[in-house]
Amino acid sequence: MEPFFVAKNPLYSPGYYKYDYKNIKTETDNRSNMQDIVIPKIIGGYLDFELPKGEMKVKKAKLKNFSEAFEVQSNISDKYNDSLVWNTDKVVRDLLQNFFDGHGQTLDGVRFIFKPSGFSKYKVRIEGKSTYNYKEAVLLGESSSHDDNKAAGNYGEGLKMVTLKLLMQNKTSNVKIGSGNWEVLCGLKKDKRLDSEVMNYQIKPVENYDGNFIEFETPDRNFLEAIRTSINRFYHSSNTHFKCPNFENDLFGIKVLPKEEKGGLYITGQRFEYDGSYDGINGGVIFIKEKIPTEYYDTSRDRVSVTPSKFKDIAEWLRKRTKNPQEQMQIIKVLEPFVNKDNHPLETLLNEYVYSLGNTIRWHKFGAIKFPDKYVAKTGWFIDMSILRGIESNGYKVFPSNYIDLGMADIADLVTKAREHQPLEPTKNEEAKIIILKRALNLLSNLKNTHFTPSELDTKVHIFNRKSKKENSIDNYDSTLAEAIIDYKESKGFWIDRTYLSNAKFSHVLETALHELSHKAGGDGSKEFGYKLTDVNQEAFTQIIKNPKIAEELRILDSIWEELNSNK
Repeated sequence: MEPFFVAKNPLYSPGYYKYDYKNIKTETDNRSNMQDIVIPKIIGGYLDFELPKGEMKVKKAKLKNFSEAFEVQSNISDKYNDSLVWNTDKVVRDLLQNFFDGHGQTLDGVRFIFKPSGFSKYKVRIEGKSTYNYKEAVLLGESSSHDDNKAAGNYGEGLKMVTLKLLMQNKTSNVKIGSGNWEVLCGLKKDKRLDSEVMNYQIKPVENYDGNFIEFETPDRNFLEAIRTSINRFYHSSNTHFKCPNFENDLFGIKVLPKEEKGGLYITGQRFEYDGSYDGINGGVIFIKEKIPTEYYDTSRDRVSVTPSKFKDIAEWLRKRTKNPQEQMQIIKVLEPFVNKDNHPLETLLNEYVYSLGNTIRWHKFGAIKFPDKYVAKTGWFIDMSILRGIESNGYKVFPSNYIDLGMADIADLVTKAREHQPLEPTKNEEAKIIILKRALNLLSNLKNTHFTPSELDTKVHIFNRKSKKENSIDNYDSTLAEAIIDYKESKGFWIDRTYLSNAKFSHVLETALHELSHKAGGDGSKEFGYKLTDVNQEAFTQIIKNPKIAEELRILDSIWEELNSNK
């Protein structure tokens, strides 16, 4: 039977708490007016859809005047295409990113126009309301987003790479980009001197256009659908992933979704792949409002999928930046549905907070959290699954052991309280059997000091009635014959059922005693207990075989025991 643990005093004094878990707020009404919109389907290659202007904050550049068209050959060759392995989703991501940044980190106000253009091709035009200078379209390192900590872009490489990918991967003959008073026609031009195709820009002045656009043709119908799907991979005022999050501060927000609903990880308003999928977070959304420092995660040009191990670094950064105790409590409570969800990213974030708070000295100053009565944390000892099932079937919720440091009750305390058996006064027959049992244990002298102390072999045996309705149990004592009493790796004796002691054979009870004493090493099913019990039984059996005097005395004790059984 799983050992009965003797509980120690709790870390914090009962009655003094700074935070009552039940009263910690776990919802917001931020962006409560968001209304989900239906993005029209693409029918016959046609789509004309404009997102509501909503929260759009358009950026307008001071445009440079010029009067003559000119041509620029870039230093971007066709070989550069191979340096970045981008699938369609990643191309579309950077295609939309410039519109997103230009509208103040939202796709609000962006218009999407698709239509067939003959010869199994489709013309795509995406329009925004912001303006920027042509240098940002043709020169690497030119970007208005570089110094914006909340913008997704950085060095202006995205638009150039998108153009190259469209020309090479999508078999687009040219890409037209325009804003304000200019248009740029982008294409590939063979340079015989370099033996390469090189990106070429034809720049010309145009009548002022209030906004910006990108326009191209593609034979790939799937590319159109990828653009449509990617609209909801960015923040906009109708993306309900951001509606009424359960927690939000200036740095990040968390929203808990129904269990099987697909969520995502957003960084500066743009959804990133998590573990290889844009929809890689089941049942939750986390959105981070700032660029993450490169020492925690590099969001540069590749923006590769965030792995579970890399998310641990991101979680550490978020934890370091959130120092308000009230917010820390909200985060722990909001993320409670992800307790014991192995490898879930929101469990990773939760564990980072719980571990950090449990090891901060200020918790001794502020006091612990008052958790609900039926919240318990796993003890550091091995707990048998039958006990866990018994606890949970009685309405308890079991948390990891590091919650003990926040003031949550230890499961060992619960087990101790629930296993407070009513001790029974032994009869003369039972007293005689207990004396016989102790004598047998002490005969096995090789067990002393090697496996047990003298006081452990001179064990205390307490009698209880497993059938009694007065037993306060968290598991099924109807089948329990004996139970060890352990005080932190020291045996303090064991309980034994009255009926079992009355009817069982001497050899069975002796084996039971050795079993319960061996629980000082761990619980049923733990490897430590298994090793200890094997060693103890081997030592006892060897001593009986090799020492005839011990064997003879044990036979005498066995005959007395059988006589007591017949005289009960």
